[in-house]
Amino acid sequence: MTHAIGALLEIMLDKLLTPDEERRTFDAVLVRALTDGQRCSSCSGLHPDVLDAIDAVAEAWLNEPASLAANARKVFDDCAGAPH
Repeated sequence: MTHAIGALLEIMLDKLLTPDEERRTFDAVLVRALTDGQRCSSCSGLHPDVLDAIDAVAEAWLNEPASLAANARKVFDDCAGAPH
């Protein structure tokens, strides 16, 4: 079962993501980390390094998440197309 990208329910995917789906998923979970400190689930289908970077943003969301968000985006770009 695939939920809509950015749905209020946790993003759960049972298939590999296309590059477009991966980017939209990344954008959705990054926004949630920036706005309410929500950590990213390993079920999101994103690379583990990207999950760690997003979780760092979520942990710092009340302090200084902007630089961590930029770092998360760089990790995502670096991991694009890499096997999970």
